[in-house]
Order: sequence, then C-alpha cells, then structure tokens
Amino acid sequence: IELKNGYDVALGENTMATVEWDVILTKTKNKKATDCFIFGEELVESQKWDDARMFYTKEILKYLSPVDVLQALHKLYPKGGRKSEKEHIWGGDIFVILEDFEEKDAPVLGPWAKSSEPRVNEHSISEEEAVSGKSSEYFNVEYAGGRNDYWAKTVDIPLNNPDLSLGIRVFIKSNGSFKGDLRVNTTYPPSGRCGITSSTYRKNLENGWIEYGLENLYEKARENGLQHKWSVDNMKIDKVLIDTSCAFCKFYVDDIQLYIVE
Repeated sequence: IELKNGYDVALGENTMATVEWDVILTKTKNKKATDCFIFGEELVESQKWDDARMFYTKEILKYLSPVDVLQALHKLYPKGGRKSEKEHIWGGDIFVILEDFEEKDAPVLGPWAKSSEPRVNEHSISEEEAVSGKSSEYFNVEYAGGRNDYWAKTVDIPLNNPDLSLGIRVFIKSNGSFKGDLRVNTTYPPSGRCGITSSTYRKNLENGWIEYGLENLYEKARENGLQHKWSVDNMKIDKVLIDTSCAFCKFYVDDIQLYIVE
C-alpha cells in the first residue's frame, strides 16, 4: 500500500471521488428544486389557478419531499404577503396533500397498534362521499369488548426546522357514535422510541365532515422527547394515525394534509 504523508493513497482517492459525487448530487437536487418552482411560478403568473393548485399541493411531491416543498413555499409566499395568490391556490394556509385517496382502487390505511382484532365488515375506496375531489376511504369496523385500534398511513416528515411551524390535518365523516381522533407517531433516532400526540383542534364543516388538526408539530415533539430524555436531533413523524375509539363505527377519511401554521 502506497502511503503519502501518513495517508492511504487509495483511500484518499476514494474519499475525493465520494466528495465530488456528493457535490454532483447536491447540484442535481438543487437544479430539480429550482426547475420545479420555476414551473410552478409560471403557472401562477399565467393565473392558471387550478393547474397551480394541483402542482403545488400534489404533483410536486413526485420530485421533492413534502417538507422541502413547504420550506421553499414559505419563502416564496411569506406570512402576510402574496395574499391574492395564496387565496387562489390554497384558499388559506399553504399545504401539500399527503393522501387524497383519488385514483385508488384499494384501501390505503392499515391497522397499526393491533391491540384488538377488529371485525372489518367493509373497507374500501368510496366515491359516495368526499370532502374534495371524488374519493375517500370508507370503513365499517367493529371491536370486541369496546376496544379500539389505530389506522395508519406511513409518512416521512423530519422535524428539524424550529422556524417552520407545521401542522397536520385530516377530514373525517362518520356516524354519530364515532369518537375518533387524529394522532401522529414521532420517532427519536437513535433510541427508536416513539410518542403519540393527539389532535389539538376540530372544526365542523359542511355535509357532516369534521376537520381534525394537530399544530406546532416541532414544539410538541421536542417537548415530548425532552420529557423522556430522548435525543431530539433527528425527530421525525413516521405515521399519521386515525384513532377509532368506538365499539362499532362507519366512517370516511379524506384528505390528509401537511400545512404551514400562520
């Protein structure tokens, strides 16, 4: 092995190649992000509001992560600014859609905690009810002895930016006995521990739909982690949960959104 100044030449060359490759990947990622927002802003400038809404809330997630998108949009559409464009595109808070159950032929959410074995009378994608679009996910489930379970969607939402105030919301329509809730599961690597946080608000909407929301995700996750003496350096949400707290329930779940709290 040839050594120069105490270093393995082969190792040094390999390290240099790795650094150069990392630079190339970073440039590629940055260019992809730049191109995405150039395209989105061209739609906005042309006042193609429906196209801009579809792109910024959904299509862009094919190329960039949800948090990366919201961080960039937070700079493009600062608090108190560009109110007209925000209203046309989002109608309020800036958000991206983690799930809208459109164009699906099979259920998306699956049981997670498995504290009991639910009897699933029906679980399907339905076009009978939707808070937006045409489809939602329908449940008709029973729990022996009044137990309950969580139905979950797997996500990957890092909580590493205290300056970006994020919230999650979901839309549910149910029968009168349903006492469900929105929750999130947060992991704290490297310990692997987790904490479940319940929704902080609910809003009654038209046609029996209810919006369940959980805000200030970073602050709540950090508080929970510090309370248990877990590392909060790499916190992330890995599951969005619907708490089905009832013995028997029929309900619909529609849009799951990650949004910026203003």
